[in-house]
Amino acid sequence: KAPALVASERYTTIVCQQLGKDSAAAGAVACFQDFWKERQGTKMPDPSKGLLFGAQLPSRLCIPPLEKVLATIRTRKALQLPETWNLQLEPSFRAVEPEDEGGRVFEDEASLRQELHRQLEERQNEQRRKDKVAQEWRLPPRFEVEFEDDGTPYVMSPDGDKRYDSPEEVPRPVWMADWKKSGGYSGGGGWKKAQGPSLDRDMVAAAHSFDFEK
Repeated sequence: KAPALVASERYTTIVCQQLGKDSAAAGAVACFQDFWKERQGTKMPDPSKGLLFGAQLPSRLCIPPLEKVLATIRTRKALQLPETWNLQLEPSFRAVEPEDEGGRVFEDEASLRQELHRQLEERQNEQRRKDKVAQEWRLPPRFEVEFEDDGTPYVMSPDGDKRYDSPEEVPRPVWMADWKKSGGYSGGGGWKKAQGPSLDRDMVAAAHSFDFEK
């Protein structure tokens, strides 16, 4: 690769996506970026300078074989490993969780798959809970549902600077002004069934008739 390309932000993004933000490759690219800022336009140093005749370059100065890099990329994709995890396949399998998530080390693929599956189920269950509340509260776009430790839902504004503890408090755009008429929150833990055409159907009909005011 051309040095300027390796030092680019785009190259860093690709390396982090494919090999992980905490991988040795990502660290090497970050170090090279700093080096290139200082030495750009100058003659590149000879890494073999100072070594004894016939001595091999240290591994940290060598590019790993392409097949090893591709094997790591394929394994990360197969495991759907998050970018923040570090993975090495040689000399032995080793996957390291980010420090801020616990920093656990997995030395066999089976236990790692089990943990990743558990985390995926947790995220899916959490998202289903949020989607249910968002539907019941008829939230406008970009409003985020969160939960207290006891499971009580609340909503944060798109900018994250305002909190709403009930559906009535949530500000809605004009096209959702009749949210109560089209169902509305019953106040007893659910929404009343809509009487007549739903708001969504009314909006579609108005769009097809080019009645944009409606």
